[in-house]
Amino acid sequence: MQFESPTRLPKADIDPEVLDSVVDNLLQNALEKAKLEANTFIKVTLMPSPHFCLEVTDTGSAMPSDVAEQLFKSHVSSKNGLGVGLYHAAQQAMQAGYELSLVDNRDGEVRFRLERVAAEPEA
Repeated sequence: MQFESPTRLPKADIDPEVLDSVVDNLLQNALEKAKLEANTFIKVTLMPSPHFCLEVTDTGSAMPSDVAEQLFKSHVSSKNGLGVGLYHAAQQAMQAGYELSLVDNRDGEVRFRLERVAAEPEA
């Protein structure tokens, strides 16, 4: 697993409960996939943007398109039950002003993004 971050972090308020819960869910899912798919590499990147944006990418196989389309909209059954956790993670993120999305879904690059979408309070 590799972690990357910019030299200067964004000046943004973050919700530590959301980060703990949602990022933990993303990492656990990627680790479960890596157990099932040999040579799967996981990368966590804090993006160089003016607001909070974090991506979790793995090099495993893509999700079936029908699963990916419903991933954040409803409970999704999967081989390892991960769809339910992602649905709840997306709901929790949205309630706290974040968006959880599936940015890429192809074999060799499955990338999720957690991004602050609500306006930051003015200083």
